[in-house]
Amino acid sequence: MNREDVYMLIPEHSLLENRKLREACADIWIEALEKCEWSGTGFLTKCPIAVVAVAPECPEDTITHTRRVARLCKLLYEGLEDYFDEIGPCSYENLIASALIHDVGKFWEYAPCENGDWTYSKNGKMFRHPCTGAYLAQKYGLPETVVHAVLTHSFALSPEGAKAMNTPEALILKYVDDMVFNYAKIFFPRKS
Repeated sequence: MNREDVYMLIPEHSLLENRKLREACADIWIEALEKCEWSGTGFLTKCPIAVVAVAPECPEDTITHTRRVARLCKLLYEGLEDYFDEIGPCSYENLIASALIHDVGKFWEYAPCENGDWTYSKNGKMFRHPCTGAYLAQKYGLPETVVHAVLTHSFALSPEGAKAMNTPEALILKYVDDMVFNYAKIFFPRKS
């Protein structure tokens, strides 16, 4: 896998004007996809958005979810742009970079089962996706604002949960991600 493959898989990388930031986000995806326990198995475009809360037949996989969250973050940023003069700056580039990689850790967190369902991988039982995503963001030298937004994007799974400090980028990502996730959870609930 190379950057062009990632750009084809997630064309929303083109929303980033900063070439170095765009390339770093693609490189994070490359590492996550190449080092997951099930790399090369054909499951890359089937990684679910959740293994417990959402039914296996949910059409919202991690790639589709990432693309949707990035586009919605862009729209919300544009809708709030004039408001940032009053509340403080929000970096469009850092917001979109955060959206592009916020769930990349799911490829280390989840593993496919033989029956077609999904479970937590060995890594996923120790480190949830906000932690591995933030680790990769820091490893690739992304701005602290991006690392923070990725680490705190989940109300339930981030280390501080809903009590985490919010930057404008983190707040937008957190609410957009939660809205898209809950939409899938409502319409495709996992039945016990």
